[in-house]
Amino acid sequence: MAPTVILESTGHYHHAVIQFLQEHSISFLVVNSLVSHQAKNLSLRKVKTDMVDTHRLCELYTKRILKIIDNKELRNLTRQFVALTQMYVQIKLQFQAVVGQVFPDYRGISGDL
Repeated sequence: MAPTVILESTGHYHHAVIQFLQEHSISFLVVNSLVSHQAKNLSLRKVKTDMVDTHRLCELYTKRILKIIDNKELRNLTRQFVALTQMYVQIKLQFQAVVGQVFPDYRGISGDL
């Protein structure tokens, strides 16, 4: 069975590796960094080393837990995440404005909301 290279999506840094793998017809899987972060947190012991992270990603792959997400689906999820984040920021700003109107001295008493 041919090996599969598992990569964590790291901004633009992984693109050169992907190009190399495609040119040499090596199968690969790019894992979303949020998924890999969740995989790292599955263990009770919080050990942060590249070897442990790699081992956990391989375990997820062999157990078929990693799901291959196509670019369109990933783009859609990213847009939804950005939209939700923007809504969260707007709601927080509106909340701070209302609290500032109702309790003008709250910021000086309590600090950050």
